[in-house]
Amino acid sequence: MVNHKTLAALTGLGLALLTAGLQSLAAPPAATPADAANATPLEAARGMIQRRDFAKARTVLLFELYRKPADVEEECLLAQVWEGLVKKDDAIALYAMCVRSLEELGPKPEPRLAAIGKDAAARLARLDQGGPRQRKAYLDSAASKPFIAPEKVSDLWMTQVTATKLPYDMLERPGACVLDAFKKGWTFDHATGTMVKPAPGGEKPHQSPMKLTGPQDFPRRHISGAGYVEEAGGRKGILNLHPNWRTKEPSQLKMRNVGKCDFLRIGASSPVWSTPNCEVAASQDKADFVLNVYVGEKRMFSEIVGGRKWTDLKIDLGEFRGKDVEVIVEDAAGGNEPYVNGAYFDYVDFFKD
Repeated sequence: MVNHKTLAALTGLGLALLTAGLQSLAAPPAATPADAANATPLEAARGMIQRRDFAKARTVLLFELYRKPADVEEECLLAQVWEGLVKKDDAIALYAMCVRSLEELGPKPEPRLAAIGKDAAARLARLDQGGPRQRKAYLDSAASKPFIAPEKVSDLWMTQVTATKLPYDMLERPGACVLDAFKKGWTFDHATGTMVKPAPGGEKPHQSPMKLTGPQDFPRRHISGAGYVEEAGGRKGILNLHPNWRTKEPSQLKMRNVGKCDFLRIGASSPVWSTPNCEVAASQDKADFVLNVYVGEKRMFSEIVGGRKWTDLKIDLGEFRGKDVEVIVEDAAGGNEPYVNGAYFDYVDFFKD
């Protein structure tokens, strides 16, 4: 059994950003060069990295990635931040996302971004020396693999997955307290990496729909592109997906049946376990999503999964038994709860029985 921690390529704001009071985020900004106030967020982050002020650079970059779709340079700079903070797995995940973002731009990206991607690929190869060994270990054990129990499934399956990239507004969340601050008129100073409170009398009235009563364990970046949660609901090593809340498009996990097995087994749940102290308008216990399984254009399975429980599924691959085919596991909006459609996957793997 491979320790799930060795497979987790994680990033995160950390509990400090989620639980610290806004007053601590609004500490007086440190002295900066005269032109710092006019710097773009990327320029500010580059300067912080050069000065080895990695914590502030992390905050600036995460706020940038939260406000817009992921970009090659922001991801590469954030990976450098994680290297500076000696967070190897975190850096691996972000360099992988940088390379992937560059690939998604097409065969002819602009030269500046191509150079950034080349540098990220080289850093990824240097850091991720254990990745190829783990992927090979999965391949060596893939054929005729028996299913014993959910807790006995190795997290090596995560090395084979390509997932829809969970957007940062569903991943590296600044926390409800920070979002509420924006609505009240607070601003974020990217030159110093701090929140700034308006002058007395300048706050706007705002009643938050969410009440936080304790630390929130939000998912963090995994090298597959999904979110990663270390432990939830008594299970360890979990990938998190969520349909795009803007476009309503589903999220997907893609994985090949390289062992040519007969059955796909999935351990899934709604992501209710990580927010035991979070009260929202939608009931967490009623959260659900539609789990679809496809081989090519053929839908092999569809079921609503929900509630505060784990659902363990055994899916017969039918005409695709014993074939090396790509299987798509989809988290789609639907079911009884229209607002909470995320999915947790404890395992998605192929077995002979």
